[in-house]
Amino acid sequence: MAGAGYYVFNQAVAGGEYVTVPNVVGYHITDASDILIEKGLDLDLRSAVQIVSDDMPQHYVIAQRPTAGVVVRAGRKIIPTISKGTVHVPAPDLVNKTLEEARNLIEEGHFRVGTHARIAHATRPDTVIGQDPAPGRDVSRGAEIHLLVSNGLGSRASLMPDWAGKPLQEVMQVAAGLGLEAIANPVDAPGAAYDIVLAQEPAPGTLVRQGQQVIFDVRMSVATRPAATERKVKVVYKVPFSWYDREVRMVAIDKDGRRSTLFPLPQDFVNGAPPKYPSGTKITVDLSFLEEVTVEVYLDGEKAVSYYYQGTADPVITDHRLPSGGVDSA
Repeated sequence: MAGAGYYVFNQAVAGGEYVTVPNVVGYHITDASDILIEKGLDLDLRSAVQIVSDDMPQHYVIAQRPTAGVVVRAGRKIIPTISKGTVHVPAPDLVNKTLEEARNLIEEGHFRVGTHARIAHATRPDTVIGQDPAPGRDVSRGAEIHLLVSNGLGSRASLMPDWAGKPLQEVMQVAAGLGLEAIANPVDAPGAAYDIVLAQEPAPGTLVRQGQQVIFDVRMSVATRPAATERKVKVVYKVPFSWYDREVRMVAIDKDGRRSTLFPLPQDFVNGAPPKYPSGTKITVDLSFLEEVTVEVYLDGEKAVSYYYQGTADPVITDHRLPSGGVDSA
């Protein structure tokens, strides 16, 4: 009688036999319920916790309590954590924004900057003329947004003429007609004729595009000498240490606040995407300016370093990655 009483107590009161909790993580709640029933357990949907997940589809089990492998009595309720799926938000409208504005909006919206391709278009260069996903379309937060960017009507290439020995005024007019940004660079060349092009950059035969800057060395007479002297500088940026390749972009801002892309140029792109470089790579850009200029370097879309040039003074370098905004001595 004592043995029979213990058996009745064990089955009716203590909950029956022991079972090992199976793993239902990664299963749809319907399948998870079936698996637990086969083991004599129950999926407690009333007590379930639901959370947003970018990794698990909606209505799938993310976690369970008790966890798999724990020994419990048959009839025990298993409490799941269930995925509500990914949060979907409208894609931002980036059309007619500059490429830099679009990049900033993408990052502010917690999306990722995808690739961007360039085509000839009537809008100003570096203007976004299309995007994928389209504006307003529901996409998961963190999704990549790809851009179609205008190169302007000047995306067509032409060969740089040989202007050495030609009058400066004539050269400037012809260059302007080709859509090039012509800059005269006064040089000290005793014995050379005044106001005649002595050298040019890029060299004759180089492929150039409308809007590209070309520089002419010339011994200027008093009548043609500009109020401000052109200065040439060489900006060198070294890609910092990283386990993966980084995208580098360099932008020049003149004294009037006008911005122009120094690097990468369209010819630097690989399959329509900006190039990426391993740590230690040195990127060098030659630049000419009047009075003052600021060069900003962006690393994977974030401002990393800026160089401020004024007159003939050494550049003021600001490292934006440091809390103090100073220069990293390393």
